[in-house]
Parts: sequence; structure tokens; C-alpha cells
Amino acid sequence: MSVVNKQSQRKYKLVGDVLEAGLQLLGHEVKSIHSKGTVNISQAYVVIRGGEMWLINAHIQPYVHIGYAVPDATRARKLLVHKKEVLEMRHKAEAGKLSIIPVRLYKKKNRYKLAISLAQGRSHEDMRQRLRDKAVQRDNDRTFRNR
Repeated sequence: MSVVNKQSQRKYKLVGDVLEAGLQLLGHEVKSIHSKGTVNISQAYVVIRGGEMWLINAHIQPYVHIGYAVPDATRARKLLVHKKEVLEMRHKAEAGKLSIIPVRLYKKKNRYKLAISLAQGRSHEDMRQRLRDKAVQRDNDRTFRNR
């Protein structure tokens, strides 16, 4: 099971290399991801607070058979990363005015991992230019294919 953040490719230009981080989840969240796979990380981002990384605004659908205490689906979740990596990411993000965004959520050896990366936000004009370039490329491919 793998969830890719497609919004990250559209709204951001990935700058740094991808870092693999563990995700601190509750039991019902793991069951929910494993059974239904209903995770949305398109609006999520990462912040550094108190020397720790936190995943904010990631939506994990609550497990159906949880019982009476239904927790918040978009609660902040701690990322399990070495302190040296946290300091390095913080330094790079502050120096270049970059954001830390989740790129992909995947399962590795029965653990859920989150690939995070430094990214620079695209302006509205950059996004429009990218769409124009894709349209031109698509038209060129179409004419080449029809010849």
C-alpha cells in the first residue's frame, strides 16, 4: 500500500533529497490504513517543534469498529527521525525559506514510513506555465503519433 502526494508535484518544486521518517500512529490508525487504506496527505505538511518533527493535517479515516471514543482524524502525528536529521532539515529549511512536505506514505517491513522532502512553493504563474508546457508537449506527442 502506497499513498503518493500528487499535490506536492503540482504546488511545489522538490529541492532536497527525500528523507525516510517513521510515523508514530495509534493502533486503530494502523488498522484503518491497513484495512481500508483511506489516507490523505495532500494537505499535510511538516513542522519542527521542540527539536521534533510533527506531521500536521494528514487525514487518516477512523477505524470503523473503534467503539465509542472516535479520535480526531487530522491530529498531529510525531515523526520518528534522528535528531541530527531534524537539525539538518531545520537549518536547510530556514536558510532557503523552504517548506517540508510529505511526498509518499508507504509500508516497509510491517511499519508505515513517510518520505518527506524540502520543497519550494511554486507561484501561480509558474503553475500556469507548467500546464502550458504540458499541453504543448501533449499536442506534439499527438501529432507525432498520428503521422
